[in-house]
Amino acid sequence: MAFYKKDENQILTGENFVYSPIVTLKAEDKDTYEYPQDGWYWFDTFDEAIAFFAGVKYDIDSITPLQAELQLHKIGLLSTVKQMVASDPVVEIYWSRAHKFYKTDNILLGMAAALDLTNEQLDELFAEASKL
Repeated sequence: MAFYKKDENQILTGENFVYSPIVTLKAEDKDTYEYPQDGWYWFDTFDEAIAFFAGVKYDIDSITPLQAELQLHKIGLLSTVKQMVASDPVVEIYWSRAHKFYKTDNILLGMAAALDLTNEQLDELFAEASKL
């Protein structure tokens, strides 16, 4: 996990901090910044930085239930989703029996809408979950 910046044909790295005449970035404050900051971004892995600077967009159509739960836990929505699942027998069957969750599943789209997730946020959730 570090700050990364593309400079010509190389990628610069700042693991815990970045000090420049224009910005000062600290790892502990990474979630408070609006990126880019003078070309700097925060990525969890070097591979993510390379993909980003190469213009690769993660477009993931499906994730496993394990990946979904880990990501929902990571972003603080797991308990809310579990309550949602427990309150509807159809959703409970879907959640407990699916081998994969697809972004186009009507039940999943209904859950995302109930959570007020935008399409972009759902894409991000799937992209991040796919890395787990």
